[in-house]
Amino acid sequence: MDNSNTEDIEPLWYKNYKRYNTQEDVLSDENLINFKKGKLAYFSYIHLKESKLRRIPNSFRKRFRRFLNLQTGETIGLMNVHCPNAMLNLLNTISIRISQALSLEKPYPYLVTSILRTVEHQNHLKKIGYPAVDNSSHCCGYAADIELRWLLNNKPDVAEILLSILHLYYEKRIINFVQYDIFIHICLNPIYIKIFESEESKLCVDL
Repeated sequence: MDNSNTEDIEPLWYKNYKRYNTQEDVLSDENLINFKKGKLAYFSYIHLKESKLRRIPNSFRKRFRRFLNLQTGETIGLMNVHCPNAMLNLLNTISIRISQALSLEKPYPYLVTSILRTVEHQNHLKKIGYPAVDNSSHCCGYAADIELRWLLNNKPDVAEILLSILHLYYEKRIINFVQYDIFIHICLNPIYIKIFESEESKLCVDL
């Protein structure tokens, strides 16, 4: 880990919020946004469709992405392409801020490797050695992990911009921010949920 921040504050932030125990809980919640269905995400991601029949093709696709040195080369993928609207808008706003810094016309498609996780999936990750904490804010849908190592190795200018944006949001208490060796963990401060739920949330780029 590259900084002294931890995820310890997040269980306190989200102790009274709904947690998604199973995939059925996710699919039955009409308030969640399916960002794949309408191509609503400005960031990039891999949607993991896991089943016995897909394990070999999934493994082959991952090795192929790694061979091509794509930023998606090391990620397993998102089990869920659903999240609260506020979280989607926060992640899209980060894309906009990066593109502004780079003077790009379109939002920059940085890679998000995890957003909403069920408690069931979180427990599975812990069993296989992934740094998955108890009472994770991922299980409420208000956390995300962002690929870092590929950016540091291949797009250091983008990595620097991304980190500066997240540090700014952290200093303004908009997010909690933890930098690990290969990825960045962020969590939306619940007092900002209403702001990022609004249709005008893209104006938050100047917060």
